Amino acid sequence: MKKEKHNNIVGPQFLKFIVPLLEVLKERGGAGKPFEVRPLITDKLKIPESEVQQTLESGVSRVYNQIDWARNYLKEGGFISAEERGIWRLTEKGFKSNLSENEVYKLFKDVQSKFQKKEITLEGVTKQKRRSNEDVDISDRPPENQKHLHEILNILLKLPPSGFEKICKRLLIEEGFEDVEVTKQTRDGGIDGVANLILNRFISFKVFFQCKRYKGTVSSETVQKFKGALDGKIKPGDKGIIITTGYFTQDAQKASKEGRVPIELIDGDKLIEMFENKKLGIQQKTIYEVDYDFFEEFK
Repeated sequence: MKKEKHNNIVGPQFLKFIVPLLEVLKERGGAGKPFEVRPLITDKLKIPESEVQQTLESGVSRVYNQIDWARNYLKEGGFISAEERGIWRLTEKGFKSNLSENEVYKLFKDVQSKFQKKEITLEGVTKQKRRSNEDVDISDRPPENQKHLHEILNILLKLPPSGFEKICKRLLIEEGFEDVEVTKQTRDGGIDGVANLILNRFISFKVFFQCKRYKGTVSSETVQKFKGALDGKIKPGDKGIIITTGYFTQDAQKASKEGRVPIELIDGDKLIEMFENKKLGIQQKTIYEVDYDFFEEFK
């Protein structure tokens, strides 16, 4: 593959996210959840919303998928810890790092060499050892440890609207909501369901939810329409939730915080995190990998 330059970084496209990812994690004190970190990176690089909205077949943002690849290479290079799922946490090496352009490319080649030793088979890439000077850009494919996330989103996108509403109901029940009801599919005014969240004997509130089986982004107009549907129905202390397989635009996030009606936003990243936390539709397996570097000193 021909080498390309991206923001002065030579190599595959995802390498341009290596340094910004490290910087964002440092600014956040060393750790953050993926759905919190990714938008901060795109803001830092001033990537236009239209580019973030471009998705892979699974519905995952192409840009966000490239950020995930950057995280994987940093993990393999020892800059990000691999100990805790759902949290991107810098190691001491990551905190002290100040990678130059050449060091970013060297990291890529070192990790790529490690993958070659394992003879990892990637979709569309042969199992034969690749030449050491060949830059294989696989950032349009899901990282190995996240294939299940792409598969779940793909399944959700193929569900009928009623099926997606039912699975959202199941997730809310698993998260501790009570009396969860899906409204009739006609004349719901944009409200797909209602539930109660009881915090203790004295405090509880009603939650109205909307389910958006979207591939791409949810606009501020969608948020405003949902607020309009809640107007007159919601009481002080009640909330609205929009659950989607897609991503919310910056304007949508801003609109959710404005006005009298508070709206919580659950995008595809948070949605998949709920499936993982509750072990719904997925099974966790322990896989052992050979640490080839360990054996090098004995050769």
